[in-house]
Amino acid sequence: MQVVLSHFEAVKLQSNQKRKNRSLIKRLTGVEDYRAQEQQRDAIMKKITVDNYGALKKNIASLSNDDKKIPSTNFLTLLNYLESDDTEWIKVIGKAISNAGE
Repeated sequence: MQVVLSHFEAVKLQSNQKRKNRSLIKRLTGVEDYRAQEQQRDAIMKKITVDNYGALKKNIASLSNDDKKIPSTNFLTLLNYLESDDTEWIKVIGKAISNAGE
């Protein structure tokens, strides 16, 4: 939810519990009483556009990428890889996945 809500505003969630974030989810997306039901998820996803992608990147850049810290996310790292012309990282991940299966 941290990444999703970051499309709309710089947020720093202290919990991943839906009930603790309901008022913020309602304020930013208009979805009331969020319980992650399919129609609620769909309503939120329809609000995510190419126009707010830049806001997402800007808003998550201020978050830690240390998963021991709250809030944190490594999503910006993934986006940077996906936007890069260098594809070597894909081979590294593929090799790691192959080796994990052995």
